[in-house]
Amino acid sequence: MKIPPYDDDFVFRYDPYNYRNYSCIEYSAMGAAWLHNLGERPVFSISMSNYDKSWGHTVCEVPMLGTYDFHANIFFPDYFWHRRPVNEEDLSKITPAVDWDDNQKLDMIDKYYRYDTNTYVNKYIWTINNVRSVKAK
Repeated sequence: MKIPPYDDDFVFRYDPYNYRNYSCIEYSAMGAAWLHNLGERPVFSISMSNYDKSWGHTVCEVPMLGTYDFHANIFFPDYFWHRRPVNEEDLSKITPAVDWDDNQKLDMIDKYYRYDTNTYVNKYIWTINNVRSVKAK
């Protein structure tokens, strides 16, 4: 897998001890596939960024459930990130998004979830409808 700036001399190598292996949008896609496998539909991928798109984040939202941040391994029940910043009640309910990884990046809460509503001026919402598993050869 290549990552920007797409230099042919730079090849991405997976390191299981480095949580910067994938971007938030890649974690969101993998998380959406996992949620689909559990029978959750629809799954919305939500991206928000600042005015010049130099700062932003991507998560999954499932209606009637909440927000899954697979990059930070945080699930916010009954909270929908694109609508408003988190409050203390939202934070009192968080759990890991997945139970097979006990690492959580709680420092991402201040960076991405306690935002000024004027910060995230670009909002993108899309669904991932066709998710299937393919066995590697």
